[in-house]
Order: sequence, then C-alpha cells, then structure tokens
Amino acid sequence: MSERRNANDEPLDLGLLPGLLGYRLRRAQIAAFQHFAATVGKSGITPGWFGLMVIVANNAGLSQTRLARALGVDGSTMVAMIAIPMINEVTTLIPKPNTKGLKIKPSVTGPVPGKKRDAPIAV
Repeated sequence: MSERRNANDEPLDLGLLPGLLGYRLRRAQIAAFQHFAATVGKSGITPGWFGLMVIVANNAGLSQTRLARALGVDGSTMVAMIAIPMINEVTTLIPKPNTKGLKIKPSVTGPVPGKKRDAPIAV
C-alpha cells in the first residue's frame, strides 16, 4: 500500500490506486500539464491550442475536418477552437469553394516551435 502525504503531512493510504494503470496515467497527465503550464507561463495557450498550431504550421491548407480528426475532436469542438481569437492571430481561414468547410493555413512568419527544423512559415 503506497502512501502519500496530505496537507497535514499525515500518511495517506492510497489502497490499490497506484497499481491501476488509469490512476498512473491520470497522475502522469497532471504532471505533464503542470510542466506545460510552467514552461509556457502566462501566455494562456493550452496544450490543445499548441497542438493545433503545430499541426497547422506543418500542414498549410489543411481542412477543418482533417484537423479535427488529427486532434481527436468532433466538428463542433473544432469550430469552437478555431473561433478563439488567439488562434485567429496565427491562422487564416480560407472558405472552400462550393462547401461550408474551411481550409486553415498559418498566417505568421518566422520560426514556429514544432515546425519541422524550425523553418519559417510562408505566408
């Protein structure tokens, strides 16, 4: 039985939790998100937004549907994500002819973290 310390520094019996894969994955996810937040600071960017920007930077002209699939989200979530002002500052939405869909391309220049070999993004 593993122990953790609580706020009063008293031993806390976690029972079988440390032996469960889901518990360990959740603890790892929390640690990863805390590290991301500490690294990125107060910019307000989330891991999801960062992933979106890296994918767009490496796949200019990507359709909204393919981007949603790559991120593992549904279409309505994707619409909400690309409507966020921060995302609109670094991407351009291009209407696809004869459809309601959009293509997404980077709209910034200069090196972008996560871009292959930190190559500049063409506008």
